[in-house]
Amino acid sequence: MRAARILERKSAFAFGAAFALALVLAVALGLLPCFATQAHADLRAQGGELQTQVSSEPYEVSLSADGAQTITNYSTKDILNLGKTVTATAKDSAGATIDASELTWSWYAGDGYYSSYASEENRIEGATSATFTPTDEALIGKYLFAQASDGSKTVTSHASGKLVSAHAVELYGVTVEGGLGGSVGVGDTLSAVATKVKYISGTSSTTYVNVDPDDDVTYQWQYATSASTSDSAFTDIEGATGPTYTITYDMVGKYLRVKATSIATVVSTQKKQYGATTSVSPVGPVQEVAGSMQLSSVSLSASPGNSMWVGSTVTPSANYIPSGSYIEEAVPNGAAVTYTWKVAESES
Repeated sequence: MRAARILERKSAFAFGAAFALALVLAVALGLLPCFATQAHADLRAQGGELQTQVSSEPYEVSLSADGAQTITNYSTKDILNLGKTVTATAKDSAGATIDASELTWSWYAGDGYYSSYASEENRIEGATSATFTPTDEALIGKYLFAQASDGSKTVTSHASGKLVSAHAVELYGVTVEGGLGGSVGVGDTLSAVATKVKYISGTSSTTYVNVDPDDDVTYQWQYATSASTSDSAFTDIEGATGPTYTITYDMVGKYLRVKATSIATVVSTQKKQYGATTSVSPVGPVQEVAGSMQLSSVSLSASPGNSMWVGSTVTPSANYIPSGSYIEEAVPNGAAVTYTWKVAESES
């Protein structure tokens, strides 16, 4: 009896070894995938419920937009322009991409960025593929979601950025150019130079470039009665709503700035720097004559030898302190400076 049991165990061991050897040979010869595929096909042919392999069950869905960064999760800074094609990609639990044609797709537009907004009442009619291009202006202000289903499991993506108009941009800052050496006067034309955030294709990195002429940016020029940088100190200049502004006489003695608006609003009295926002002095005060400046001092030089002898040529140099600076500089060429010469018996 004992001998029979030993023989039985040996036979089982031999069978197991032979089966293992057969598996190794099948893998080496490339036969195993064929067996698996055939078995899978047989199940389908027999009316089995198997639709996809376990590894093809959707685990996560991500979104990406053409010309923009991949949308891995919603951020309050994310935006999505109308007309941009959004692509949804489904992956299984192993991180492998699932063929989009093997899944059923649906898209949703909600008022918020929580997944609960991907509900039946927010379903977008006709959006049933892995890509969707929003064009309806009624979607502005909403967030997109994609859902992928294999028939047994449904997965919802994170929200896209908030939908904005086709030419709206994320502004970074705005500055004022014009005048002479930081001084401005009646008749001077000032220009607003707005910059926007530009995403480097295929990455989440950004750079900053000037806005394009067709970007959807509006401007409002403002004045204050002091050199304040506080928003509450400024009042809109009626009708001054373009990227340029020519100073009128009623602005004499006042300080100016410009406000630019697209997705958000930026002002020329604030500047982003090293992750923080710093204050920038407004332009002004406005002088009565273009090219005139508030002088801080005047100095004299003589030649030759910088000595005041009879026959020496003496040259005056007017100085001023540029707006936003504390360092005195010589007035630039073109400044409207008039010199009056005087002589005194003593230095006092």
